[in-house]
Amino acid sequence: MEFRILGPLEVAAQGRPVALPGSRERAVLVLLLLSANRVVPVERLVEDLWGEKAQKGATGALRVFVSRLRKALREGGGGAVVVTKAPGYLLPIERAALDAARFEDLLAGGREYAARRDHEGAAARLRQALALWRGPALADMADIPVARVEAARLEEARLAALEERVEADLGCGRHAEAVPELDHLTKAHPLRERLWGQRMVALYRSGRQADALRVYQELRRLLAEELGLEPSLEVARLENAILRQAPELQAPGLVARCAPTPSRMSVGPTTFLFSDIEASTRRWEGDPEAMTVDLARHDELLRASIEAAGGEVFSHTGDGMAAAFRGAPDAVAAAVAAQRALASAAWTAPGPLRVRMAIHVGVAQRREGNYFGPALNRVARLLGTASGGQVLCSHAAAELIGADLPADVALLDLGEHRLADLARVERVFQVAHPELWSQFPPLRSLAAHRHNLPVALTPFIGRARELDELRTLLTGSRLLTLTGVGGAGKTRLAVQGAAAALPAYPDGVWIAELAPLRDGAQVASAVAAALTFETSAFDSAEAVEDRLIRHLATRQTLVLLDNCEHVIEAVAHLVHAFLTRCPGVTVLATSRERLGVPGEVVWRCRRCQWRLPVPQLTSSLAVTRSPFSASGPAPPDPPSSSTPLTPPPSSGSAVVLTAFPSRWSWPPPDSRCSVRHRSPTAWTTASGC
Repeated sequence: MEFRILGPLEVAAQGRPVALPGSRERAVLVLLLLSANRVVPVERLVEDLWGEKAQKGATGALRVFVSRLRKALREGGGGAVVVTKAPGYLLPIERAALDAARFEDLLAGGREYAARRDHEGAAARLRQALALWRGPALADMADIPVARVEAARLEEARLAALEERVEADLGCGRHAEAVPELDHLTKAHPLRERLWGQRMVALYRSGRQADALRVYQELRRLLAEELGLEPSLEVARLENAILRQAPELQAPGLVARCAPTPSRMSVGPTTFLFSDIEASTRRWEGDPEAMTVDLARHDELLRASIEAAGGEVFSHTGDGMAAAFRGAPDAVAAAVAAQRALASAAWTAPGPLRVRMAIHVGVAQRREGNYFGPALNRVARLLGTASGGQVLCSHAAAELIGADLPADVALLDLGEHRLADLARVERVFQVAHPELWSQFPPLRSLAAHRHNLPVALTPFIGRARELDELRTLLTGSRLLTLTGVGGAGKTRLAVQGAAAALPAYPDGVWIAELAPLRDGAQVASAVAAALTFETSAFDSAEAVEDRLIRHLATRQTLVLLDNCEHVIEAVAHLVHAFLTRCPGVTVLATSRERLGVPGEVVWRCRRCQWRLPVPQLTSSLAVTRSPFSASGPAPPDPPSSSTPLTPPPSSGSAVVLTAFPSRWSWPPPDSRCSVRHRSPTAWTTASGC
């Protein structure tokens, strides 16, 4: 039996795919594969599957999942079996049965051939290794923290294998063939300098010295804009060699020798702890000498706490510090110890010195003893939301900590928040300890309510009664569909109703525009994009739907699906899954026909209608039938008196109210018209309500 994790999870027996029963059973299999031939304790499996949301019956549910998994593997006919062995479960398999293990063996073999200067042999082995990949590793298991960490490690190994395969191709003289591939790779991975160096060498050996030098300048601009850095010394030397047309540029393995050392290359997931002194500017302005003494004491206490927990201080954040740890629990222990030491210290300046801290886990690049990358941007933005004395923790860090929290430490869920300049929202946790202050102001995040609702460009008037009815229906049903003909104002009314319901949905209100879709298979991806939920181009529609449902399963969210009629069957299928598997999700849909899902409440949306008392119009406006004409004799001047325009209690067709200063075309008193913006006094109604 073969197990494949270099892409979405797959199991095959004698080349035939083995059907796995469900997402939880697949997750159990992944957790066992990541610890293949080792016993995985039940407690660890429960923690990895459910985290803090584990219920009392989680252990029993796990037994059910393992039983179903055993049955599926047995029926697959490959002979693999999950063994019960105290204190948990064991999956014994051959090393060659796991594609990730075969990939690592082929990578090691390719490196051995390269060390012997057998570039053809190295290229062949590395191509075999890369051919095992079918997409992002564990692409359908992104909701499991352990799987995310392993996927990041495997992705780093894949990129290293790709670089070494390109190096072997250059050693074989395939320079011209490598140029277009390297052009694509440097765009896809702009911070990997080895790829840029390979691109420069490939261009130079293809007789394109000027293009090779332009590539170096492109890299230099990119690093300056993104990180404020210059290219590494090795790549700078490569540029100098190209300028001199040095003979050694033709030697195989040149780029490998010029590549950044491991200390300057990407590293796997790292835990970062950032700190900053609250109101440090006021302390500096108030008493610079005292602040100098206090800052030295602050640095001493923080550095001692960080190093005692196995961390490394690699930079400073203004008056604070930036430290890296191998594990998230170590960073939490260091933060708690530092806050306790700061709270008990005596300070020269009046008042306590209060320090805010933030912890996050992510993949970063290391160069010259420093770290760079999006993970550091996120922890810096998270730090900016905290108050003095507060320690915040990202969702990624909280999940990796799991049950390994230090003694007496707890994580308080502060909900999801938007961070400055970052598209993806962050679920934030506060680190709590009996000896630390626990009451803080609200986080300084961008918005209390999360949504992607469009901004209305015109006032919403005349539909207060419909809006009230819509609010009432939303509170009593989980699926409300607004139906009606095109132009009836379904979208505008739905958006207004969703905006009014924002406080009732702590995890946000999200609108998915379905009108541009051509195929029902795109519906789940469109909803995922609206929720800012990351998907991959390798994901099938079923995989996106499954991940989306798991993402929403524990959230209280209102999803607005706009213009469903042309993909009605796919929408109905997805909505049914939401209602049955995501208890906190409410769906508001607009469509020309009902979805036909059990529990659906259908609300017929009619055009917004007005009855216009013509004698009461002001002299600055004229009323015409649509289409109107300005020809004909001028009518008498309209009355100078005016009264506010009010909607009638009954329904009717629309009116057109238009500014027309020179000629008047007067309809009968009972005419009904729609209103257009033509003057500061005009109203917007009908489909623009």
